[in-house]
Amino acid sequence: MRDQITEMQKRTIHYWYSDGIWELHFGLFFVLFGLYYFLLTFIPATGPYQIIALAIGQPAIILFGILGFRKTIRYFKERITYPRTGYISYRTKRKNNRLAGMATGLVLGMIFGLIASQLNGLIGTSWIPAFIGVMLAIILYILAYKSNVLRFYVQAVTSIIIGGFVAFSGIDEWLQNAAFFAGVGICFVISGLAALFIYIRNSHPVEMDEE
Repeated sequence: MRDQITEMQKRTIHYWYSDGIWELHFGLFFVLFGLYYFLLTFIPATGPYQIIALAIGQPAIILFGILGFRKTIRYFKERITYPRTGYISYRTKRKNNRLAGMATGLVLGMIFGLIASQLNGLIGTSWIPAFIGVMLAIILYILAYKSNVLRFYVQAVTSIIIGGFVAFSGIDEWLQNAAFFAGVGICFVISGLAALFIYIRNSHPVEMDEE
Protein backbone atom coordinates (compact mmCIF):
# COMPACT_ATOMS: atom_id res chain seq x y z
CA MET A 1 0.00 0.00 0.00
CA ARG A 2 2.82 2.37 0.87
CA ASP A 3 4.53 1.62 -2.46
CA GLN A 4 1.30 2.45 -4.28
CA ILE A 5 1.03 5.78 -2.49
CA THR A 6 4.66 6.58 -3.28
CA GLU A 7 4.14 5.67 -6.93
CA MET A 8 1.02 7.82 -7.08
CA GLN A 9 2.92 10.77 -5.61
CA LYS A 10 5.66 10.28 -8.21
CA ARG A 11 3.11 10.25 -11.02
CA THR A 12 1.57 13.47 -9.71
CA ILE A 13 4.96 15.19 -9.55
CA HIS A 14 5.89 13.73 -12.94
CA TYR A 15 2.75 15.24 -14.45
CA TRP A 16 3.77 18.71 -13.25
CA TYR A 17 7.15 18.52 -15.00
CA SER A 18 6.13 16.48 -18.07
CA ASP A 19 5.33 19.47 -20.29
CA GLY A 20 8.70 21.21 -19.75
CA ILE A 21 7.10 24.54 -18.83
CA TRP A 22 8.63 24.70 -15.35
CA GLU A 23 11.99 23.69 -16.81
CA LEU A 24 11.79 26.39 -19.47
CA HIS A 25 11.00 29.09 -16.92
CA PHE A 26 13.72 27.89 -14.54
CA GLY A 27 16.21 28.11 -17.39
CA LEU A 28 15.13 31.65 -18.23
CA PHE A 29 15.54 32.55 -14.55
CA PHE A 30 19.13 31.27 -14.63
CA VAL A 31 19.83 33.12 -17.89
CA LEU A 32 18.57 36.28 -16.18
CA PHE A 33 20.99 35.64 -13.33
CA GLY A 34 23.78 35.14 -15.84
CA LEU A 35 22.95 38.44 -17.52
CA TYR A 36 22.92 40.14 -14.11
CA TYR A 37 26.43 38.89 -13.30
CA PHE A 38 27.61 39.89 -16.77
CA LEU A 39 26.37 43.44 -16.20
CA LEU A 40 28.30 43.52 -12.91
CA THR A 41 31.54 43.40 -14.93
CA PHE A 42 30.80 46.93 -16.13
CA ILE A 43 30.51 48.31 -12.58
CA PRO A 44 33.78 49.68 -11.14
CA ALA A 45 35.30 47.36 -8.54
CA THR A 46 36.50 50.34 -6.51
CA GLY A 47 34.02 51.92 -4.15
CA PRO A 48 30.71 50.58 -2.85
CA TYR A 49 29.02 50.26 -6.24
CA GLN A 50 29.37 46.49 -6.71
CA ILE A 51 28.36 45.82 -3.10
CA ILE A 52 25.22 47.94 -3.54
CA ALA A 53 24.43 46.17 -6.83
CA LEU A 54 24.78 42.78 -5.12
CA ALA A 55 22.73 43.80 -2.08
CA ILE A 56 19.89 45.07 -4.26
CA GLY A 57 20.19 43.00 -7.42
CA GLN A 58 20.28 39.44 -6.05
CA PRO A 59 17.21 39.74 -3.77
CA ALA A 60 15.34 41.64 -6.51
CA ILE A 61 15.93 38.89 -9.09
CA ILE A 62 14.97 36.18 -6.59
CA LEU A 63 11.78 38.08 -5.69
CA PHE A 64 11.00 38.57 -9.37
CA GLY A 65 11.54 34.85 -9.95
CA ILE A 66 9.19 33.88 -7.11
CA LEU A 67 6.41 36.27 -8.15
CA GLY A 68 6.74 36.54 -11.91
CA PHE A 69 7.61 33.03 -12.97
CA ARG A 70 4.96 31.45 -10.79
CA LYS A 71 2.27 33.46 -12.55
CA THR A 72 3.63 32.80 -16.03
CA ILE A 73 3.94 29.07 -15.35
CA ARG A 74 0.29 28.99 -14.29
CA TYR A 75 -0.65 31.06 -17.36
CA PHE A 76 0.97 28.65 -19.82
CA LYS A 77 -0.26 25.53 -18.03
CA GLU A 78 -3.84 26.80 -18.15
CA ARG A 79 -3.54 27.30 -21.92
CA ILE A 80 -1.35 24.34 -22.92
CA THR A 81 -1.34 21.57 -20.30
CA TYR A 82 -4.74 21.49 -18.64
CA PRO A 83 -6.79 21.55 -21.89
CA ARG A 84 -4.83 18.49 -23.07
CA THR A 85 -4.31 16.20 -20.12
CA GLY A 86 -6.49 17.68 -17.43
CA TYR A 87 -5.97 19.59 -14.22
CA ILE A 88 -4.61 18.13 -11.00
CA SER A 89 -5.59 20.09 -7.91
CA TYR A 90 -2.48 20.61 -5.81
CA ARG A 91 -2.73 21.67 -2.20
CA THR A 92 -3.46 25.40 -2.16
CA LYS A 93 -1.10 27.60 -0.20
CA ARG A 94 -2.49 30.36 1.92
CA LYS A 95 -1.43 33.95 1.52
CA ASN A 96 0.69 33.79 4.68
CA ASN A 97 2.51 30.76 3.29
CA ARG A 98 3.21 32.58 0.04
CA LEU A 99 4.62 35.53 1.94
CA ALA A 100 6.71 33.13 4.00
CA GLY A 101 7.95 31.57 0.78
CA MET A 102 8.99 34.95 -0.60
CA ALA A 103 10.74 35.82 2.64
CA THR A 104 12.49 32.45 2.57
CA GLY A 105 13.68 33.10 -0.96
CA LEU A 106 15.13 36.47 0.01
CA VAL A 107 16.82 34.98 3.07
CA LEU A 108 18.26 32.16 0.98
CA GLY A 109 19.59 34.75 -1.46
CA MET A 110 21.39 36.55 1.36
CA ILE A 111 22.65 33.26 2.80
CA PHE A 112 23.93 32.27 -0.63
CA GLY A 113 25.82 35.56 -0.83
CA LEU A 114 27.37 34.99 2.60
CA ILE A 115 28.36 31.42 1.73
CA ALA A 116 29.89 32.59 -1.53
CA SER A 117 31.90 35.27 0.26
CA GLN A 118 33.19 32.70 2.76
CA LEU A 119 34.06 30.26 0.00
CA ASN A 120 36.14 32.96 -1.64
CA GLY A 121 38.68 32.63 1.16
CA LEU A 122 38.45 28.85 1.55
CA ILE A 123 38.51 27.50 -2.00
CA GLY A 124 39.06 30.61 -4.12
CA THR A 125 36.63 32.29 -6.45
CA SER A 126 37.52 30.07 -9.40
CA TRP A 127 36.08 26.98 -7.70
CA ILE A 128 32.72 28.50 -6.73
CA PRO A 129 30.99 27.59 -10.04
CA ALA A 130 32.13 23.98 -9.61
CA PHE A 131 30.80 23.95 -6.04
CA ILE A 132 27.44 25.42 -7.12
CA GLY A 133 27.30 22.94 -9.99
CA VAL A 134 27.66 20.01 -7.59
CA MET A 135 25.04 21.43 -5.20
CA LEU A 136 22.62 21.97 -8.07
CA ALA A 137 23.31 18.45 -9.34
CA ILE A 138 22.37 17.00 -5.95
CA ILE A 139 19.07 18.94 -5.97
CA LEU A 140 18.34 17.81 -9.53
CA TYR A 141 19.15 14.21 -8.66
CA ILE A 142 16.66 14.30 -5.77
CA LEU A 143 14.07 15.97 -8.03
CA ALA A 144 14.63 13.35 -10.73
CA TYR A 145 14.16 10.56 -8.23
CA LYS A 146 10.98 12.04 -6.76
CA SER A 147 9.42 12.94 -10.12
CA ASN A 148 10.77 10.07 -12.24
CA VAL A 149 11.74 12.62 -14.92
CA LEU A 150 14.86 11.08 -16.44
CA ARG A 151 16.07 14.22 -18.18
CA PHE A 152 16.75 15.80 -14.77
CA TYR A 153 19.52 13.24 -14.30
CA VAL A 154 21.06 14.56 -17.52
CA GLN A 155 20.69 18.11 -16.24
CA ALA A 156 22.45 17.12 -13.01
CA VAL A 157 25.45 15.79 -14.94
CA THR A 158 25.39 18.85 -17.21
CA SER A 159 25.53 21.26 -14.25
CA ILE A 160 28.63 19.48 -12.91
CA ILE A 161 30.31 19.58 -16.34
CA ILE A 162 29.55 23.28 -16.88
CA GLY A 163 30.65 24.15 -13.33
CA GLY A 164 33.94 22.29 -13.78
CA PHE A 165 34.56 23.76 -17.22
CA VAL A 166 33.94 27.31 -15.99
CA ALA A 167 36.15 26.71 -12.93
CA PHE A 168 39.10 25.83 -15.18
CA SER A 169 38.38 28.55 -17.74
CA GLY A 170 40.54 31.16 -16.01
CA ILE A 171 38.11 34.03 -16.63
CA ASP A 172 37.11 36.71 -14.09
CA GLU A 173 34.88 36.01 -11.09
CA TRP A 174 31.78 37.77 -12.42
CA LEU A 175 32.25 36.32 -15.89
CA GLN A 176 32.55 32.87 -14.31
CA ASN A 177 29.22 33.33 -12.55
CA ALA A 178 27.67 34.74 -15.72
CA ALA A 179 28.95 31.83 -17.83
CA PHE A 180 27.81 29.21 -15.33
CA PHE A 181 24.27 30.51 -14.78
CA ALA A 182 23.76 31.37 -18.45
CA GLY A 183 25.18 28.03 -19.58
CA VAL A 184 23.03 25.97 -17.19
CA GLY A 185 20.03 28.16 -17.97
CA ILE A 186 20.40 27.67 -21.73
CA CYS A 187 20.58 23.89 -21.21
CA PHE A 188 17.36 24.04 -19.20
CA VAL A 189 15.68 26.19 -21.86
CA ILE A 190 16.67 23.75 -24.63
CA SER A 191 15.52 20.76 -22.58
CA GLY A 192 12.27 22.50 -21.63
CA LEU A 193 11.51 23.46 -25.23
CA ALA A 194 12.19 19.90 -26.39
CA ALA A 195 9.93 18.47 -23.66
CA LEU A 196 7.21 21.00 -24.51
CA PHE A 197 7.43 20.16 -28.22
CA ILE A 198 7.13 16.42 -27.51
CA TYR A 199 4.27 17.02 -25.09
CA ILE A 200 2.27 19.10 -27.59
CA ARG A 201 2.97 16.61 -30.39
CA ASN A 202 1.81 13.64 -28.32
CA SER A 203 -1.30 15.27 -26.83
CA HIS A 204 -4.32 17.09 -28.16
CA PRO A 205 -6.82 19.48 -26.57
CA VAL A 206 -9.89 17.68 -25.29
CA GLU A 207 -12.97 18.66 -27.24
CA MET A 208 -16.03 19.24 -25.07
CA ASP A 209 -19.22 17.67 -26.42
CA GLU A 210 -21.96 20.16 -26.95
CA GLU A 211 -25.18 19.30 -25.19
